[in-house]
Amino acid sequence: MLHKRYAPRFPKQKITPVRTEIVAAENYRDRTYNGFDNRMRYASIAPQREERYKRGNNPSVCCITGFTRPDDLKGNGYQFTHLEDYRAPLDWYPMSKYAHTLLHRRFIEPDKWMRFVAKHYVHGAWFTFLTMDVWDMYRPYDDIYPDGLPCAKKTWPEYADAKGIVQHQ
Repeated sequence: MLHKRYAPRFPKQKITPVRTEIVAAENYRDRTYNGFDNRMRYASIAPQREERYKRGNNPSVCCITGFTRPDDLKGNGYQFTHLEDYRAPLDWYPMSKYAHTLLHRRFIEPDKWMRFVAKHYVHGAWFTFLTMDVWDMYRPYDDIYPDGLPCAKKTWPEYADAKGIVQHQ
């Protein structure tokens, strides 16, 4: 049974996974993201915390918007460490709370996400390659992104050109 908050956007139908090891659960809390279940997603938290401890701080600048509040890193300036590939827990994308929320709600509010991407567009940036197909949450990362995604500080302009990704004017 879907949580009623998600019910209008996610139709109640059985999902046929691409691979048999991925099982799309009825309970939204047990759903996968890019084919990774919650157990694997939660397992990425400990290595991230350890790395932040070694560095002595949290990331302080959003890799999409450039937002930073170094004076308030535990409050409004906190940057989330978003992952798309949970097999590499240290290859994170530092994101402001607002950017991180919009990213995860892109299937629920696609227009809001697309306006956000257009506003902060950088040709070949990782967030411009993200899928907008809600069913891709259940497919394995390597099937969705066979070439991976660029890291937070790199862009792949040639790849974007090849994929036909352009900024809408």
